Amino acid sequence: MPASAHLLNGKASEAVAKPPAAAATIMPARAKSMRAVTHRLVLSWHRWTGLTVGLVLVFMAATGILLSYRSRMEPGVYRDLLTAPACDTRVPLDALASRARAAHPKGELDYIRIKGAAAGSARIPATQVRLSGPGFQDDVFFDPCTGAVLGQRSRYGGFFGAMESWHKFKFIKNGHVISGSAALLLVFLLAGAGLYLWWPRRLKCLKSALKVNPRLRGRERTLNLHKVLGVYASFILVPTALTGLPQAFDWFQEGIFWITASPKPAKPMSTPLPGRTPLGMETYSQTLQSLVPDPAEALIHFPAKPRDPVEIFAIERGAPHANARTMLFLDAYSGRVLRFTPYAQSSLGHRAYFWTLSWHTGMVGGFAGPLVLISGALALIFLAWSGLGSFLRRSLRPAR
Repeated sequence: MPASAHLLNGKASEAVAKPPAAAATIMPARAKSMRAVTHRLVLSWHRWTGLTVGLVLVFMAATGILLSYRSRMEPGVYRDLLTAPACDTRVPLDALASRARAAHPKGELDYIRIKGAAAGSARIPATQVRLSGPGFQDDVFFDPCTGAVLGQRSRYGGFFGAMESWHKFKFIKNGHVISGSAALLLVFLLAGAGLYLWWPRRLKCLKSALKVNPRLRGRERTLNLHKVLGVYASFILVPTALTGLPQAFDWFQEGIFWITASPKPAKPMSTPLPGRTPLGMETYSQTLQSLVPDPAEALIHFPAKPRDPVEIFAIERGAPHANARTMLFLDAYSGRVLRFTPYAQSSLGHRAYFWTLSWHTGMVGGFAGPLVLISGALALIFLAWSGLGSFLRRSLRPAR
């Protein structure tokens, strides 16, 4: 065969081999095109959620920072209202309830909160009596030793009360829907979408993607900081948002019990006796003391209806967190124990729900717990600032 034939055969074989190679380059192009479309869509969701809902989240983060050490700071800030000199004997709770009704005749007795003090403390927490009515919840604080009224305050009164009201959007009707919806969008469209946009295409680049690139400048450096900090902050912000949802939505609270297969037990009922009235608060307190000696905190609800039980929760000394509630239900007329559930024996749903409350309020992890929440809130404020700044630079760039 002539050499030219071999040459032609070689060229022909190359020509025949080209279509598969061309086809091979078409498929990645399509995949790349789909990836680019998805990337632009997710980026649009992430960007516009940040520019709108981000303002709400920044407001919640700022107020959350001011609330992070509330339980530790408030007794010192309002020392004369929330504390009293220590003593050995206390005034009976029924006398305090009677004085609270006289000091606030328009309200109905809701509950009494008693807090214990550390051994050897010079001052002890005041006893709080809450009275409720249409459109208000007011607290009357007593010196537990003398029974003197230390002062009154609305549920959201004072600096920390106002911050809590703002944080929960209590100044707007159904404000919990705003805060809860913002938390959901934070989880899915800010944290979730942000992680998708950050995720490197190759796993070998994952380590470098977790570090700030010092060589970048201008808008690119801001974006790099935004992405890297967002990854680390999501480990704080997502749990914080999710643990706040049970306080905003009943369905999310019920979901915790459903996921943990821990249905809420129905409240037991009191049995009204002819010619009898409910027993006094002091009697209920003594029953609690026999079951939970010297609790760190106890809250005793007044029965509002004839068949309502006396509902009590107590925090035992050495409890795992500040909302580890031991539950006690008493018959309002006989004082009989209807149900007693120590926290350690409570259902998984009960423990999970109250742990979320403690996490969201910074009451786990000791003194460092609020610092974790503060770092997440500060990171959220920076992410909002850097995201907005990057958007403005990008928008102004064509004009320049």
